[in-house]
Amino acid sequence: CTYNTKDYYFDPNRIFSKKGIIKTLSKYNKLYPENLVDKVKSFSDTLLKIILLKNASKYIIAVHNNTDAGFSVKSYTNSQEATIVNVSKSEDPDDFFLVTQPSDFKFFKEQNKNVVLQSSSPPDDGSLSVYCQSEKIPYINIEAQNGHEQKQTEMLLLCAKLLSKTH
Repeated sequence: CTYNTKDYYFDPNRIFSKKGIIKTLSKYNKLYPENLVDKVKSFSDTLLKIILLKNASKYIIAVHNNTDAGFSVKSYTNSQEATIVNVSKSEDPDDFFLVTQPSDFKFFKEQNKNVVLQSSSPPDDGSLSVYCQSEKIPYINIEAQNGHEQKQTEMLLLCAKLLSKTH
């Protein structure tokens, strides 16, 4: 973002708590004005209001990309960030769902998909999934490897199938 004619950088998925904002601003910028934290927080609050206002299903579905073997469903094995992890033998581990609802975990597991049930009190990294967990908003993250557009589309369609069953 540009603030007072200077560019500052942050991870847009780490802006949903003050702690996350401070951490991401510190990571990507040597120095930044202290009031920039409040400006980014105001932006994220406005973004959340827009998302929640236009959200008929009450679910938030996010779509992220990763790199081959850099971040996968296996990253959550033995992690305090996950309650349970299902690793499918027939799926690329880079393509997975992260969910906050046990019923959603069950649904994706029954479909033989890679899926992570986020722990009920994950560390506050400022991410949207942690925000949703704390606010009891059902959340699904579709995480797919760069270049796996067809897989990502299939994953979105599977979310639509889930939502049609729950509503």
